[in-house]
Amino acid sequence: MRLHGLLKHLTAREESVLRLHYLQGWSFKEIGQDLGITKGRVSQLHGQALERLRQLLAQVPRHDAFL
Repeated sequence: MRLHGLLKHLTAREESVLRLHYLQGWSFKEIGQDLGITKGRVSQLHGQALERLRQLLAQVPRHDAFL
Protein backbone atom coordinates (compact mmCIF):
# COMPACT_ATOMS: atom_id res chain seq x y z
CA MET A 1 0.00 0.00 0.00
CA ARG A 2 1.32 3.40 -0.91
CA LEU A 3 1.76 6.10 1.70
CA HIS A 4 -0.81 8.21 -0.16
CA GLY A 5 -3.29 5.37 0.23
CA LEU A 6 -2.87 5.48 3.98
CA LEU A 7 -4.11 9.08 4.05
CA LYS A 8 -7.67 7.83 3.47
CA HIS A 9 -7.52 6.31 6.97
CA LEU A 10 -7.12 9.75 8.55
CA THR A 11 -9.93 12.06 9.52
CA ALA A 12 -10.71 14.82 7.02
CA ARG A 13 -9.13 17.42 9.31
CA GLU A 14 -5.98 15.36 9.90
CA GLU A 15 -5.56 14.83 6.18
CA SER A 16 -6.12 18.54 5.49
CA VAL A 17 -3.50 19.52 8.04
CA LEU A 18 -0.90 17.18 6.55
CA ARG A 19 -1.63 18.17 2.97
CA LEU A 20 -1.60 21.91 3.72
CA HIS A 21 1.55 21.70 5.83
CA TYR A 22 3.66 19.30 3.76
CA LEU A 23 2.36 19.81 0.23
CA GLN A 24 1.47 23.51 0.35
CA GLY A 25 4.10 24.61 2.85
CA TRP A 26 1.63 26.38 5.13
CA SER A 27 2.49 27.15 8.74
CA PHE A 28 0.31 25.88 11.57
CA LYS A 29 -0.92 29.46 12.06
CA GLU A 30 -2.00 29.71 8.42
CA ILE A 31 -3.72 26.33 8.55
CA GLY A 32 -5.53 27.32 11.72
CA GLN A 33 -6.77 30.54 10.17
CA ASP A 34 -7.99 28.68 7.08
CA LEU A 35 -9.74 25.93 9.05
CA GLY A 36 -11.07 28.24 11.77
CA ILE A 37 -9.16 26.52 14.58
CA THR A 38 -6.28 27.50 16.83
CA LYS A 39 -2.62 26.95 16.04
CA GLY A 40 -2.50 24.63 19.07
CA ARG A 41 -5.34 22.51 17.68
CA VAL A 42 -3.52 22.27 14.34
CA SER A 43 -0.48 21.01 16.23
CA GLN A 44 -2.61 18.37 17.98
CA LEU A 45 -4.16 17.21 14.71
CA HIS A 46 -0.71 17.08 13.10
CA GLY A 47 0.61 14.88 15.91
CA GLN A 48 -2.45 12.62 15.84
CA ALA A 49 -2.18 12.19 12.07
CA LEU A 50 1.52 11.32 12.19
CA GLU A 51 0.93 8.81 14.98
CA ARG A 52 -1.93 7.20 13.07
CA LEU A 53 0.29 6.95 9.96
CA ARG A 54 3.09 5.39 12.02
CA GLN A 55 0.68 2.78 13.36
CA LEU A 56 -0.68 2.03 9.89
CA LEU A 57 2.80 1.77 8.38
CA ALA A 58 3.82 -0.67 11.11
CA GLN A 59 1.06 -3.01 9.87
CA VAL A 60 2.17 -2.89 6.20
CA PRO A 61 4.82 -5.36 5.05
CA ARG A 62 8.03 -3.39 4.59
CA HIS A 63 8.39 -4.12 0.88
CA ASP A 64 4.82 -2.86 0.20
CA ALA A 65 5.00 0.45 2.04
CA PHE A 66 6.24 2.62 -0.82
CA LEU A 67 5.40 0.67 -3.99
